[in-house]
Amino acid sequence: MKKRMSGRTGLFLLELVISIFFFVIACAVCVQLYVKAHILDRENSELVSAVELVTNMAELYTIVDTGNREEYYNAEFEKCIKSEAEYVLRVVEVVEEMDEAGKLYTCSISLRKLEETAPVYALSLTLYEEADA
Repeated sequence: MKKRMSGRTGLFLLELVISIFFFVIACAVCVQLYVKAHILDRENSELVSAVELVTNMAELYTIVDTGNREEYYNAEFEKCIKSEAEYVLRVVEVVEEMDEAGKLYTCSISLRKLEETAPVYALSLTLYEEADA
């Protein structure tokens, strides 16, 4: 009778170990998916904020010629001083053509992290300004 009980107990324990093993694998997959989703959410939030800042500067630039400039932003995308900055917004103006009728110029606006060379988001504008008559 004892043999029969130990066989059932061994089978039950083996089944329990296999179930726990599958549960651990499922948990590991879920944790990986959660971490990946969190990273994508953070990158997407950064891109959305970058697009907003760059397009706002582009709108401002079409209204008022701001010239070449740099502005600094912290991790929450609020303006700050250079020593506290995590991002830099750079505006670079290049005059393509200039004659008595007016000037054609290109403005490059980009936002990048200070420690990186590749921009988070960049935008290029080409504008024509007629000369005063």
